[in-house]
Amino acid sequence: MSRLCFGSYAQMMRKCYNGTNEDVVNDLANGIKNNTSIDKGNVSRLFNSKDNVSKGLFDASQSNKVVDNIEQYFLDYIIPNLIANLQDDLKQNMQQLISGDESIPNKIKNSFLSYDTNNLAGFLSQIFLYAIVQNNICDNPLDNLGELPMQRSPEFNQTINLCGFENVFIEVPQDNNLGLLNNNHIKTFHFNIENNKFTYLGLNKYLLKNIGRYIYSRMQIDEFETSDEKELIALKAIEKLKESGFSDEKLGDELGNIIVYILLEKILNAPKLYTSIECSDANLDKAGVHLLKLSGEDENFQMIFSKSNITNNLKDSIDNAFKNIFLLNKSLSKHYNFLETSILSQNFDEATSQQLKKIIIPHKRNNDISVSNAFGLLIGYSIQINKTVDNKSYIKNIKEQMIKDLQEELPYIISKINALKMQNSSFYIYLIPFDDACNDKTSIMKNMVGGSL
Repeated sequence: MSRLCFGSYAQMMRKCYNGTNEDVVNDLANGIKNNTSIDKGNVSRLFNSKDNVSKGLFDASQSNKVVDNIEQYFLDYIIPNLIANLQDDLKQNMQQLISGDESIPNKIKNSFLSYDTNNLAGFLSQIFLYAIVQNNICDNPLDNLGELPMQRSPEFNQTINLCGFENVFIEVPQDNNLGLLNNNHIKTFHFNIENNKFTYLGLNKYLLKNIGRYIYSRMQIDEFETSDEKELIALKAIEKLKESGFSDEKLGDELGNIIVYILLEKILNAPKLYTSIECSDANLDKAGVHLLKLSGEDENFQMIFSKSNITNNLKDSIDNAFKNIFLLNKSLSKHYNFLETSILSQNFDEATSQQLKKIIIPHKRNNDISVSNAFGLLIGYSIQINKTVDNKSYIKNIKEQMIKDLQEELPYIISKINALKMQNSSFYIYLIPFDDACNDKTSIMKNMVGGSL
């Protein structure tokens, strides 16, 4: 029979991991104990089930801190290293490994086999916590895998690289909402601050991690990965941007579209269907489109249509953003048609395409599924603040000014929603300050593409 232990688990992970045996073992170990570095000899013995994990790792794996944080660690550091088009195989292999291990108590086995694998970080991390404390000295732990307990189902997950998000987008908590009947929120974020100004170095690096994921469809991303060109995706995406004929101003506008794509996937866990730039060749009012499954037992979804505006004056940015929403709301039928005729058939595998059509396309939608339209907005502006203070005071003042800016403009934002008679829609709004919004947005994007277009 098969045996779930550290070695068999690591071998399963290695089949779809971007890294060596040593990378897999050390990355897993660091989820239990920070700054762990296992030498190559011990890596081989652990990987091949010739030795047990150290007492230090064993004991640490039982701590409440590890149990509480292991899923987030997997989400931040393990999942980004998994090859996307092999993740389904990994889920199946793990299920077969568990199914064939007769030593696992039935209650635990059933819990693992019934776990929602759409939450891949949760699925893998819970199995790992079990595997790391099992006897790891055994011959051929991957022999005689069990039967697959369930059919492989199509999945629709996030596309962004989450690693490093919290170090780039720093939230300033706000005790505010839009007062709407349906789900909504309004949040504020700022970038890192150095010497009384925003520094965009972290943002630049994070954009490079995600520019390919923003520009390309899932099918195209899979092609990069299967052809062993994953490292080239950012370079190819930048080349595509350069070939798009953007003026400096239009290139700067694309920054807001990328950021709202990132925030909707990260904050709401609403995976993209397509982004603003993916529909640029179609006869459409450009917008990003995401699908959000609402919490609860009912099959309730939202189609989130996103827009952005970054300009110097906050009120002007709000005005421009809602002008865009007004125009977008009049053209939603065109986006649904674009989804049905192009995106769902061309950008997804057949199983996922059929699944999404039954959710999204009104005349193909299952009767027990409810879908409503919602809107995501990124509003960027130049913050007005005194810079002639010490660094510590400046950071404190920035946060206070952001809270004040939102409190002052919140009634105006709500009035915009009311004027459009969209009180029954959901809005997810994000405010981000810049030092000099119009110039900064262009310089950030030009820095990423390597100079003028």
